[in-house]
Amino acid sequence: MSRNWALIVGVNQYNHHPDQNLRFAVRDAELMRDFLVNGAGFPENQVICCLGQEQSRNQNTSGLTQLKRVL
Repeated sequence: MSRNWALIVGVNQYNHHPDQNLRFAVRDAELMRDFLVNGAGFPENQVICCLGQEQSRNQNTSGLTQLKRVL
């Protein structure tokens, strides 16, 4: 089992700050995931992604909780 883990967050739209919305954060995060899995040898199940609109604190905490269990 690989010791490498990644948590990737990509958010395009912010509900409380629409003037700070981004256009390509989700796509960039997906490309990073693809690189880590296909180029850097990370096991797919060891790359945790939180993608989409504004991620709630609970969604990000869930990703961190997954990492905490294995680290």
